[in-house]
Amino acid sequence: MKFFFALMLGALFSLSNGARAACNPCICGVGNGQPPPSECQRPPIETEIPAPTNPCLDAKEWRRPMCAFVQTNLQHFAWGYEHSLRNYTLAKQIAFSAKLPFDDDVLFAASMLHDIGGFPAYEKPGVDHAVRSTEVIDPILADVGFPMEKSDAVKIAILTHSYYNADAPKTAEAILLHDADSLDFLGNVAVMRIFSIVGHEASIPTVKKAMGLLESLFLQAPKRIFSGFYASELAKSRALEMRQFLDRLKDETFLFGLP
Repeated sequence: MKFFFALMLGALFSLSNGARAACNPCICGVGNGQPPPSECQRPPIETEIPAPTNPCLDAKEWRRPMCAFVQTNLQHFAWGYEHSLRNYTLAKQIAFSAKLPFDDDVLFAASMLHDIGGFPAYEKPGVDHAVRSTEVIDPILADVGFPMEKSDAVKIAILTHSYYNADAPKTAEAILLHDADSLDFLGNVAVMRIFSIVGHEASIPTVKKAMGLLESLFLQAPKRIFSGFYASELAKSRALEMRQFLDRLKDETFLFGLP
C-alpha cells in the first residue's frame, strides 16, 4: 500500500495561500436567498435497490471463513475489512441500478481481497498492490473453499480496481469493483479515510498532505466511471461533498496554512 500511496501522492496539488476564492454555490447558494443548485444534491437511490446489509453477517459456505480471514488479517484505518464490505455492497447497488449481470462469487471474493497486496505480510516493494494481490490470493481462496475455476476471474477484477489504473476494466465484476472502489475515495467517506491515516502512513505525515491527497482525489477519481449513469451521478455528488469540505476548511482556517 505504500507504493499505492506513492502513486497517488505524485499527483498531489498544493494548497493555495492566495486570495480567498468565491464561495462555492453548493455551500452558499446562488444568491438572493436562493438555495444551492440541484446538481449539488445527492442523486436519489432508486427505492427498489435493496437496503445495504453487512454481507458477512450471515455469510455461508466459503464466504464465512473468507470474512473471518479478512476481518482478522486485513485491518487498517482506511482500507481492509470495512472498506471491502463497502465496496461489495456499493458494487451490488451499482449492478442493480445499471442492470448489469455479474458473478456474485467473483465480485465478493474480489471485493474482499483486492487490497491484500498492500498489507505488510503480502506486499512486495516496487509492485503495485493490485498486481501483488493477484499473486498471493490463490492459497487463500483454496483454503476457504472458493470454487477455484473462478479464481482467474477474481484476479481480472482485482487488477484494474484502482481509479488511477490506466487499463479499463474488461469484465462486469471488474467494472463494478473499479467503480465502487473509486466512489469510496470520494465524498465524506473519503475525508474520513484519508484523515484517519495522518501520521500512520509515511506518505501522509501531516494534515496538509492529507488535504493535498483529497484535492487530487477530487480531480481524478470521478473521471473514469464505467458502469453508467447511476455511478457517474453518485461520483459527481460525492465529489461535490468533498469540494464543500475542502473549501469550507480553507475558509475557516483563513488560509493561514495547515499543520
